[in-house]
Amino acid sequence: METLIYIAHPDLAGSNSQSFLIEAAQALDHVDLVSVNTLLEDWDRDRERQRFLAADRIIFQFPLYWYQAPAALKAFIDALLEVDSGYDDFVHAIAGKELGLCLVVGVANHHYQLGGREGVTISTLLAPYQALANHLGMTYLQAFEIHQFMMLDAQDKEELLVRYHHFLKTGGQDFRSYQSFLLDQLQELDWNMDPSQILVLDNFLQSLEDQADGLSELMEMTQGWEEI
Repeated sequence: METLIYIAHPDLAGSNSQSFLIEAAQALDHVDLVSVNTLLEDWDRDRERQRFLAADRIIFQFPLYWYQAPAALKAFIDALLEVDSGYDDFVHAIAGKELGLCLVVGVANHHYQLGGREGVTISTLLAPYQALANHLGMTYLQAFEIHQFMMLDAQDKEELLVRYHHFLKTGGQDFRSYQSFLLDQLQELDWNMDPSQILVLDNFLQSLEDQADGLSELMEMTQGWEEI
């Protein structure tokens, strides 16, 4: 699964949050990043369509400015989807790919809800991207939201790093998927331990697997309750 991140930011070099995310993404295989602002300075539609089509999962990454993405992202989408002789083939080939959003928000999450200070939800603000994905036949992923990055401490950032990696690699954010991702990462590590430590780790991994199985059974039960 190839993931392509389009970053829209007017001052990428001066952004602490984007620097953090870029460094995190660069540590992963099968993940590429490109600056939308740089692309627009030397625009080549054919080149960019080929890059877009080579990916399985597309992520638009940006800060939320005045309830919307920076203008460069809109300009990029308009230029990419301009109707020309190659438009029909390009749009047909997009169908089935995933479209996700990663956005950095300056205020707390609880302000973005009905009755909150902002009086609108993040989902409402991002509805045009979901409509775009639906129109193009893409699978729209739940947005990955980062609130008040500058207030995160070291432990918060470590947790954010893992969640971000999970999102980029799987496109998911639900607990069951996250737990499975952590389990896979632990199993892939090259552990240099004595036999007693290996036994403890094996027991821990088995415990995680049992919890994951139990959660799946619980989710199936609750789905049955909803149907009653």
